[in-house]
Amino acid sequence: MNRIFIFFATLLLASITCFGQNTGKITGKVTFGGDNSVLHQVSVQIVELRRSTVTDEDGVYI
Repeated sequence: MNRIFIFFATLLLASITCFGQNTGKITGKVTFGGDNSVLHQVSVQIVELRRSTVTDEDGVYI
C-alpha cells in the first residue's frame, strides 16, 4: 500500500513539473540587417518547443 502511494505521489509531482515549464513569453522584433527596416508577416518559429508566430506590421512578435 505504501509503495502504491509513493508511486502515485511521484507521478503527480512529475506531471506538475512538466506542465509548469510551459510558462513564459518570448518577444522580439524582426528587422532587415541592411537598413534596419521592419519586416512584417515573417514567420518566427521555435522548433524544439513546437511554437510559431507571425510578426505584425511593426515587425514585432509575441
